[in-house]
Amino acid sequence: MLRISVLLILVLVAFGCNGIGPIANGPNGETTNGAQTRAVEIALPSLPLPLVEVPVPAAAAGTYRNIEQLSIAKDVLDIHADVHPGGDQLVFTRIRKERNPCIFVKPLHGLAARILTRPNSSSAWPRFSPDGKRIAFASNINGNWDIFIIPLQTPHALEQVTMSAANEIAPSWSPDGRNLIYCALINGIWEMKIVNLTSMNTTWIGPGLFPDWSPDGSKIAYQYVTPGTPPKYSIWTRDIDYNSQTHTARPTGSPTRIVAGQEFSACYPSWSPDATKIAFSAVPGGWTKMMSATALVGRDIWTVKADGTQMCILTASDAHSWDPVWTEDNTGRARIIFTSARDGTYNIWSVEPGAE
Repeated sequence: MLRISVLLILVLVAFGCNGIGPIANGPNGETTNGAQTRAVEIALPSLPLPLVEVPVPAAAAGTYRNIEQLSIAKDVLDIHADVHPGGDQLVFTRIRKERNPCIFVKPLHGLAARILTRPNSSSAWPRFSPDGKRIAFASNINGNWDIFIIPLQTPHALEQVTMSAANEIAPSWSPDGRNLIYCALINGIWEMKIVNLTSMNTTWIGPGLFPDWSPDGSKIAYQYVTPGTPPKYSIWTRDIDYNSQTHTARPTGSPTRIVAGQEFSACYPSWSPDATKIAFSAVPGGWTKMMSATALVGRDIWTVKADGTQMCILTASDAHSWDPVWTEDNTGRARIIFTSARDGTYNIWSVEPGAE
């Protein structure tokens, strides 16, 4: 059995939350539970992992083609992957046995991975900038988690973006590369903020986790708690008013729930390149089951239209699949990158969604 000691804050993206924090106002004024963070030791089960059968809503089977394995490694956990806009490089978080999680980059179809971050601290959630020249990520290099940016070609030129006492994770770029949206743990509640990379001014968006900025800049998608026993995550969207002259953003209107978690939690949303669909992971049970060494981490990757209709299962299999990122390279090839144990260990895979 592989045992990896990491902060729960890192495991949030791979396994979901396993804590309930103070009561917070929900996106529509309701009260719900936030998530706490604490140090834990994660025990990954022996592979292959058992399949836990949990009822999920009826949905059409999505079509796909060209499923590919992009990382081939043993005794590690490869997560948080993103593809360079040029389509030739893969950046990801690698958790190695008895070592800190670090950011790696490699040729998309190559084997040699190059480490980008310092191994004496933990780093995670890398995202390429829209022009492909920079990588935003989170790291605890200074003690708590902050957002950083590094140039792809000169990763030693580290730029710290956030410097508050809060833990800040999971950055996502605005389409023009001038802003980042991220999560901050404030008084035990995960809140979303936007930071302008020129003025460094921040804008509060509201409670939520793992926001993803739509390619047209008009919305964000994120996961948020649906009250219940146990509480579960749902996928929500929020309109963003973006000023292209001042490069400032602010939330408008009320949040809209796109996918309601019922017998499962809907997690890790990612927009399609044309902003018409969202990919997400379905995790059976509430967040209290997500950390179980015998529970299914992620049942499958699903897609849904941005209006909440036509929900489809994309990767129907017995393997754990989660953490999707929908990308498109400069050739127009769209694919969903995700982590899966379909080969018996945790690696990065990609699949091209078909027309539905």
